[in-house]
Amino acid sequence: MRITSQTSAAKAPVGVHAAGNGLYLVVGSGGARSWVLRVSISGKRPELGLGGFSYTSFEDAKAKAYELRKMAKDGIDPRSVNQKAIPTFEAFASVVHDGLKPTFRNSKHAAQWITTIRE
Repeated sequence: MRITSQTSAAKAPVGVHAAGNGLYLVVGSGGARSWVLRVSISGKRPELGLGGFSYTSFEDAKAKAYELRKMAKDGIDPRSVNQKAIPTFEAFASVVHDGLKPTFRNSKHAAQWITTIRE
């Protein structure tokens, strides 16, 4: 079944239904519906989730799909755009150590604590 509007999407049976240009409505056996985009990124075709049917309209899903396809065409991996940098263990330990310094009995103990973490 080809999806052409929000109404036709609401009536879609269980399965994967094309809406055009790599946009699909996935309807699960429990009735859950979600929009996904299949796009080529570095020779692979991952499915990018665009949101659930109940809070992402057909028009919004088409607009998101257009933007993500455009990014992929320009050589940008859309999966990496919203990822936040994960701090290293050492950087995180340093922040924790700075917070704990006032609780140590003396400076030697504070120095020993961070040394055991670094080694």
